[in-house]
Amino acid sequence: MPVQTFQCNGITKTGNRCKIKVNSSAGFCHYHEHQSGLKYDSYVHYSAKKKSNNAGYIYMYTFTNFVINGGTPWSFQVQNLPDCSSRKKNKWVDFKAKKSPFILIKIGMTTKTVNTRLKEWESQCHHDITNLGPMNRHLVVEHESSVKMLISKFLNLNISSHHVINSNISSYRRYKDNGFYCKQNLDLVEQKIHQSLRDTYGKGDVYCKGCVTSKSPGKTKSGAPFPKFNTHKEFFLIPKKDIDSVYELIDSMCIRYG
Repeated sequence: MPVQTFQCNGITKTGNRCKIKVNSSAGFCHYHEHQSGLKYDSYVHYSAKKKSNNAGYIYMYTFTNFVINGGTPWSFQVQNLPDCSSRKKNKWVDFKAKKSPFILIKIGMTTKTVNTRLKEWESQCHHDITNLGPMNRHLVVEHESSVKMLISKFLNLNISSHHVINSNISSYRRYKDNGFYCKQNLDLVEQKIHQSLRDTYGKGDVYCKGCVTSKSPGKTKSGAPFPKFNTHKEFFLIPKKDIDSVYELIDSMCIRYG
């Protein structure tokens, strides 16, 4: 009869749960025996403090063309979105951001000011970007379907181009200076946020040709939209209706771990 094994309950230096197998559901491997007297949340903090006490900000942005009319025209193509038809499966198609129920966001961290870091991203990737923190919540507008618009017009309802915005900046305890502030463990907070968003919305790569340079010549891949590109992995495609929930997630992670 095979011996049942369990995953070690210890937390590694990167803030993740150890993958070594042990004989007890409450057990620890020999690397993490010293954590056995701590509760789960306690040794998450223990590991994080041992790793890093860096302070800084969690920021969130999107491409300006996705939320603001005008600007330099450009094409952003996507593949296999959640609402993709079978006819367009595995094909690159233009992302019509303003009509889409989804918004593409990047969440990152910085020990500088948020404005400074966003300027660096613009310089690196050669695209205009917009801080999508709570102060710009009004830019994320859910698209009214043509059928819904027609029904509303037929019923003589007043149509507003903007939905009622529920985001109240003062309700976010860690939001200041255009980002969510962490007193410590900035890298761990970012990891926790990314993992939570991946678990909820999945993940995908963004192929960027804007940051391909002589110093960063990029890579190639069969089926990619560009001959050479660099890959960004911290982007998430989320429903526009969930934007406030993402703010709440970031704020709560900053409070709990940072």
